Amino acid sequence: MLVSPVRQIELVFKSFKDTLSDSFRHGWWIWMIIPAISTFIIFFLSIWLTILFAEWFLNTVTDWLGFDLGGWILLFTVLKYIIGVITGAFFYKNIALIVLAPFFAWFSEKADSRWTGRDYPFKFHEFIQDVVRGIVLAIRNTILEVLWMAGLWILGLIFPIVSPITGILLLIIQGYFLGMSMVDYALERRRYSVRQRVTYARQHRFGLSMIGLIVFFISAVPIVGWLIAYYLAILAGTRYVILTVDNVKLNT
Repeated sequence: MLVSPVRQIELVFKSFKDTLSDSFRHGWWIWMIIPAISTFIIFFLSIWLTILFAEWFLNTVTDWLGFDLGGWILLFTVLKYIIGVITGAFFYKNIALIVLAPFFAWFSEKADSRWTGRDYPFKFHEFIQDVVRGIVLAIRNTILEVLWMAGLWILGLIFPIVSPITGILLLIIQGYFLGMSMVDYALERRRYSVRQRVTYARQHRFGLSMIGLIVFFISAVPIVGWLIAYYLAILAGTRYVILTVDNVKLNT
């Protein structure tokens, strides 16, 4: 069903609030461990690997140009870490979505069944399909995000005055793609085709963007945010689909 932008945002906040209370009520917090440990490891690996790549890239370019670092060594060291951290932080989210796809598929189904009372018998081939689809979606979104990022960066370089706006737009776009990944598992269980999922995402772009933005803000809280961000996101995304698609009374 069509939902107004304001109502979409209201339902997102309701989904996160109810997810928090239900996590305590049903003892789901134990499952927070899986995404917490995974994202923690992925985050630091992503930063470390991209710093190494940035160092190799800068050294390759300067050697090719025959440029003597000399007194510029400090500047290039700082640049190496800036490039590594920014790039690693960006790809960390997308890598986490790929690595955690099996958990997201299972946990979304578990919560969906508890809230709606529907029985989703475990079928291995359907589970694998969910996992593969989640991975493909994460890769697709990564490519689209990179294209958007490149376009907005170029726009910001050409017209520096709009840089603050392009920065905000980039954050919203990333939030949108993250929110899309969080609701996709629930949409698949409702047998939405690819076209239907794309249509749903466009119609609920405000809600999906808000889901992603909330995850970003939670992730900004050291340690605690890293532990609960993706755990809450997959639950809130599942609940949001139930509220916007199903005409059923949620179990609590």
